[in-house]
This record gives sequence, structure tokens and C-alpha cells, in this order.
Amino acid sequence: MPISPSLFRDLVNELCRAKGDDKDVGINWHLGFYERYTSVELTYARLMEKARTANKDADSYIEWFRLYEVIIAKWNILPADTHNMDELGCFIGVSYKSRVIIPAEEKQAIKIINGKREWATNIDTISGVGTACKGFFVIKGTYVLRDLMKYVVKSGCICAVTPNGWSNHDMAMAYIKHFNKHTESRGEYRLLILNRHGSHATFRFRKFTHNNKIILLYLPAHTTHKLQPLNISIFEPQTEFYSQKIDRYLTYNRKEIS
Repeated sequence: MPISPSLFRDLVNELCRAKGDDKDVGINWHLGFYERYTSVELTYARLMEKARTANKDADSYIEWFRLYEVIIAKWNILPADTHNMDELGCFIGVSYKSRVIIPAEEKQAIKIINGKREWATNIDTISGVGTACKGFFVIKGTYVLRDLMKYVVKSGCICAVTPNGWSNHDMAMAYIKHFNKHTESRGEYRLLILNRHGSHATFRFRKFTHNNKIILLYLPAHTTHKLQPLNISIFEPQTEFYSQKIDRYLTYNRKEIS
């Protein structure tokens, strides 16, 4: 388990006292330690489900890649017909991880947000050759506002609504139809790599993919932080960029984003 700078200082102080030195190290002592020992550094700790950290069995990863190779060979699927989809949910107008500059005497940095925030879901799809399917967004509501529709039409994306802004069985069906329409097949079959959500495994979802020659390959449970390409290469930098834009807007505008 990673240790925080404060716990690190406590451990150092205990070690010093064990050696007869009762003087505590300074609050910023660890900064000099990093300069002297470049093999360690200060970084952010990400939240991760316990089940994910427990799933470190290399055999499960190897087995999945072997299955991937078998499917590619069996159905003669081309890289351009290999697609990966993933969902990213967020609160509208709320920035997440970001670095800030504060006075040295301050112990923490707090960004105040409105607790009543609406949820939105972004569904991205990218092929093995780097081409992206048109975006698919889900927001909370019963209809899409006219002002928002102008941006949606201009971008060529799809914007759908649900009572809470989350994806569900109906949205999963709307997405797979969207995927089928906006991905041109170079060979006979297409491969779609996706998380094993319940909405991705319903009978009507699988029947539609079967009828349209779309092969589904589910990622193993609790492994998406390692195997899901969109998590690592797209959504992490996208979240950081989104946060930067939100922070910049709120700095120069008093209106909240909704």
C-alpha cells in the first residue's frame, strides 16, 4: 500500500528516535529526500476497487489474449474491423484531478462545487487502426435542448437522454445500432471489445450483433484497468483535459456549467 508524505515522516521520526535522536524532521523534509533518491517520487494515488487489485493472476490475462487471437484467426477479422468501446461517466461541470498552487502553510486545497450535479455518460469507440466512431452521449432529461442540439449536430455525435444520465439496456441497444451504422466493415465480420456490463449481454443486444456479423469479446471482470485500452489511452487524458477546461472557465466566469 502506498504511504503518504505524513506517514513517511512519522516512520522516519520513529527510526530516528530508535537511534537516540529525538528531534523530528521538518514538514517538508521528504522533498529533499526525493532529490537525493531519484528512485522514488511523489504522485497521486488512484482509487481502485479491491477486487481489481486482487486480480493479478497473469494466467487470466494470457488466456484472454489467446482467446482474442483465436477469434481474429477464426473469423479473419482485420485491424480496421477491430473496435474497442468503453463508457465514461462524470458530473457535468465538475473538474476532477488537477494540480493547484497554494501557500506553503496551507495543508490542503479545496475546490468548492455545487452538490446538485447532473450525471452524463460518454461512450467512445476506436478501431485498431485509430479511426473513431462518432461519439455517443447520454445525459439526464426527457428531451435534448435546442441550444445543445446545435453543438451535437455540428459535431456529428449522438445525444440521448435517460432519467438519470446513466446508460441502460435501451441505451445499449441505441449504441449498438449507432455503432453498426457508423462503422464501415472492410471484411465480412467486425469485432467489438467491450466491458461485460449487463446491458451489453442482453438477448436483444447479442441477437442484433449476431444478425449484423459483429463478434463480441468481453473483457474479464476486474481487469479493465489493465486491459481496457480506452481507459488508459483516452479517458485518463480526456478527464484531465476536461478538468483543465472546467477550471479555466470557472476562473473567468461566475456562471456554473449545467
